[in-house]
Amino acid sequence: MSSEIDELRRRLKQLEEENRALREGKPFRRSDTVTTRIAMYKNHPVITLEGSFRPFSLGIRKASAIVEKIDDLVAFVEKYGAGLRPGEENEGS
Repeated sequence: MSSEIDELRRRLKQLEEENRALREGKPFRRSDTVTTRIAMYKNHPVITLEGSFRPFSLGIRKASAIVEKIDDLVAFVEKYGAGLRPGEENEGS
């Protein structure tokens, strides 16, 4: 319960900073940092990734598939993600 409250406080602070920057007309760039949070969903562990993208969660099965194919994912990012910053898309995406 305490970790959920801490997470809500962190998110509220982030939104307040973004709102202040928008009101002042300053560009706001969210952190490139990706954070993870482990929780339970229907009595199963899930990991949630959050950053400058829409948060998403993975269970054990999908996380295991990623671990199994990590080399393919690294090659994919190296080939198609060069120079890509959060919030941008490559042509043809």
